Amino acid sequence: MNEPTDQDYRDDRELTHINVLQLEAFARDELSEPERDDLYRHTYHCRRCGDELAGMLLLLEASVDPDTIAALERAKTWYRKRMAGGIR
Repeated sequence: MNEPTDQDYRDDRELTHINVLQLEAFARDELSEPERDDLYRHTYHCRRCGDELAGMLLLLEASVDPDTIAALERAKTWYRKRMAGGIR
């Protein structure tokens, strides 16, 4: 993931928030690498979308098929590191 720039820190009102379909595609490991980086960067700086991502991952985990378990585990690991301040 690329380092955040000053543009990434702009006012929350100017951000294009992540929608449910993007979150679901992320959880199912269906995003390209650039799309995944954009989603990571946005959820790092936007608490609302970060919280929605965590909620989506929890919901999908309850009814996930075996092929998506690895993607969910990677996402949860990343999110825990992010919340602990280990990813900038």
